[in-house]
Amino acid sequence: NESSYPQVINVPLSFKGLAMELNPINGDLTLNSPIYNNNNSNYLVYGGNTKKLSLNEILYGNGSSSLTIKEYSIVSIGYPNAIGAFGNGVNIERGELWFEAGASINGGIIKVGNGNSNVAKLYLNDADGGSTINNNITVPSSSSQSYIGALNTSGTNIYSGNLSLAAAVQLESFNGGTVNFSGDISGSYGVT
Repeated sequence: NESSYPQVINVPLSFKGLAMELNPINGDLTLNSPIYNNNNSNYLVYGGNTKKLSLNEILYGNGSSSLTIKEYSIVSIGYPNAIGAFGNGVNIERGELWFEAGASINGGIIKVGNGNSNVAKLYLNDADGGSTINNNITVPSSSSQSYIGALNTSGTNIYSGNLSLAAAVQLESFNGGTVNFSGDISGSYGVT
């Protein structure tokens, strides 16, 4: 979306290229229909600062697919299993990934950070609590601004996968809610 106005796509999309770019550059972009990925290629997000990409239907992919947030934007997953079996996971190189109530990713590791000082954030955004992220999470070495937690919550949200730290991470919860980390937390770096 290069327009400064929010744009909504309500029809299914399909692509056969090497990668699919989903870019909320100047305005928010909402996808309410599936995207078919005939080559099981990667999805890339190049966004504008704080512009939001809302995924309200499934992105198809398989064990060789991934979703990477390359430039700062907010990617909101608002649909259960919105990301298909992404074996190469989700990479937050610069920006934020929000899981709305009940949303999930089938398979793959969530990588928070890219080995530099770019801000990378992973949040559960379920106001009533009760959401669980089962994926394992890694924070790569030299990722100096990585954040994991919950937004706008009054209940309990759970990260049940393992958290592997090769750099320090800040764990956050906003608006009085609770975040449980029930998996193993490993690594020799600090948690704030």
